[in-house]
Amino acid sequence: MDPYAKGNFDTDALGPRRWRWLAAAIALVAGYAVVELLTEHQSARPLVGHLSTQALIALVAACAVAGCGAALALLPRNRLIRCITVLAPRTQPHGETARSATRLAWLAALPLVAAFVAQAQTAKDLSADEVHFLALARSIGERGGVLQLLADLYSGQWREANRHPLYPLAVYAVGGTRHRAAAVSVAATALALVAAYALTCRLTLSATAAAVGVLYAACTAAVLRASVSVLADGTLACCVLWSWYAALRAADSVPFRDFLAWSTVAAAAAALAYMAKATGLLWCTLPLVALALQRKRRAESTSAFLLMLVTWTTIASPLLVRNAVVYGNPLHNYNARFLFADTFEDGQIEQPTGLLGAARSFVERHGWQGVCRRIARGIVWECFIIARGSGPPGPTAVRLLLGSAVFGLAAFYLTWYCGGWVRGSIGATVVCGLVLFGWYTPIASSERLVLPAIVCGTAVAVSGLAARARGERLLAVSLAIVAYASAAVQTGPAHWWPKL
Repeated sequence: MDPYAKGNFDTDALGPRRWRWLAAAIALVAGYAVVELLTEHQSARPLVGHLSTQALIALVAACAVAGCGAALALLPRNRLIRCITVLAPRTQPHGETARSATRLAWLAALPLVAAFVAQAQTAKDLSADEVHFLALARSIGERGGVLQLLADLYSGQWREANRHPLYPLAVYAVGGTRHRAAAVSVAATALALVAAYALTCRLTLSATAAAVGVLYAACTAAVLRASVSVLADGTLACCVLWSWYAALRAADSVPFRDFLAWSTVAAAAAALAYMAKATGLLWCTLPLVALALQRKRRAESTSAFLLMLVTWTTIASPLLVRNAVVYGNPLHNYNARFLFADTFEDGQIEQPTGLLGAARSFVERHGWQGVCRRIARGIVWECFIIARGSGPPGPTAVRLLLGSAVFGLAAFYLTWYCGGWVRGSIGATVVCGLVLFGWYTPIASSERLVLPAIVCGTAVAVSGLAARARGERLLAVSLAIVAYASAAVQTGPAHWWPKL
């Protein structure tokens, strides 16, 4: 039964209070974005003609979002319910066959293949990070291969602190060349989309709607960039999304044996995410903790927690031992030194007082007002970065317009579907990632840092919208997305690849 079919809310799970808070938060972020844009302008001259197209579009969009958010937050209960029912997805699965949905989902591979072909045909200079990953892959081969890498990690001889070993190891396994490294990224991104498809199926209860969402996610600028970059972001997204999917399967499992099996898979994928990048710890910790706390019996909860802890520790042990031997901290993170730095150059100087001392020094320099300002500016910029990455490849203005709409839908549908311990922990993880990487924007900012959130958010947003339709309308939405993907391929990827 559709919980909003007759305007009746389940006040515990989907009550109007949640939507008022969401609308108010969005209005505050958008309002602060307007203030920041106007402050950056700092001129008595007219905005039009003196702001870039990108900034002008961002200003108009921020004004519209702030106004709509404030209006929704202040609407009476009955009118708020009517507004929500406009986008509320159907709770019953559609009558599609799994075969037709799977065929539709396979079309998501086309944009990735097109991006790979474009990358192979384009003389694009590698970034410093990409050059370093290729050098690490060659170093693994020169040292003696996989077994020697494990020995070096356990003995502390492997001293690379910034880049974790899973992706260089995969690149070494396929030959270590630039194009084969890009092929590893394509394969990892494709597996991430498969995980997003499985994850979205469990949320929307519609295989076709999930296929439509994943097909759009495969066409976004952030995914296409990550799919051919010689970087570990696609591998991270793959491991994180599979960990989230396994956590959902475990949460939905009634027999304790099935719960333990899927919990083990979730912990294993989370460990691989940490072996890919240090931020794997951020993306996977909350769902695993929520999974352990979900069981009502204390004995079952304790057993699940211990099994997940042992699984995670065993798989991540090479890196944990190396960090403990070399740095004295099993969870050592090279980039932690930048958290409370004002610039990248400041962060290069390691603080002898540690992380807490750096935080205390930051508060002394800027005060709590400066802390709040950095958090607020960071959230605004990170929302802008995610919206830009959620749009199609091409001019930034186009990406920003469509990406902003998708970003808003993602906020709505993630809030809609994130009921319960595990689902709520996934939504909370996305919010924590937005805040943390927003804080980090003075040091570095890019769509690839939040790739798991972009893949999951865009897939859930478009699939939730597709699940809202029925019959012919669902087919029309599906065909529109298919046409969009085909156009992205047929317009010549070599034209838009350099602009990503």
